[in-house]
Amino acid sequence: MSHEDYIISPSKYAFRAYDAIWILGKAMQSSKGSIISSRELIHQMLSSEPEGLSGRLRFKNGFLSQKIVFSIVNVIRQSYRELTQWEQEGRFFEGSREGMNKVFWPGGQQEVPLGYNSEKQLMIAVPLGACEQIVKVSFHQNMNETSFPGISIEVFEAAVKKLPYQLNYKLFPFGDSYDNLMKAVQNEGFDGAIGDITILASRYEMAEFSLPYFEDSLVMIVPATCGITQGRFV
Repeated sequence: MSHEDYIISPSKYAFRAYDAIWILGKAMQSSKGSIISSRELIHQMLSSEPEGLSGRLRFKNGFLSQKIVFSIVNVIRQSYRELTQWEQEGRFFEGSREGMNKVFWPGGQQEVPLGYNSEKQLMIAVPLGACEQIVKVSFHQNMNETSFPGISIEVFEAAVKKLPYQLNYKLFPFGDSYDNLMKAVQNEGFDGAIGDITILASRYEMAEFSLPYFEDSLVMIVPATCGITQGRFV
């Protein structure tokens, strides 16, 4: 981590912590050295409305009556910068929209990304020998083409239709193991893969996975009535 990656600006919580100690000190200072009870000390703290580092401190029923404000931040590498502030009611905080900082997108650009460059055709691998209901590779020699039916393909195509841009891709059958398929994606032999690919810790180190949309498990079907007598078992 380089020096510029360290966060050197204190957060609002640090300001609140400083203000809490500061207002306690002010209340004790107002007693002018005389001994006061904890009730009187709390009363002096809550009855004042000082201007602290986090803003003007106002109390109502023993609690801060300030609006809850959230900071919208732009994460940059291992650091971040504050963009603007947002109120809990669902609006920008006191004109912070006008002074909003520019967003640094991945790669350092400040222009809003328009989406994937559709000029490049993505190579998507589909494993052979998968569960046919999930994904199937069908070769049609008389038509010299390959089709890819299955629920995984349908989910992928439905997701592609939701994109705000045209995604250019082509499906390719892959006849090796699932681990080698993940290695091919890691080595950029393919841009991605679709199929009944189990998410494992070792595979997660080689490629990113979508959220699981299908849970596979082994089941055993047995007859409701057993025709074997109990005496046959030891």
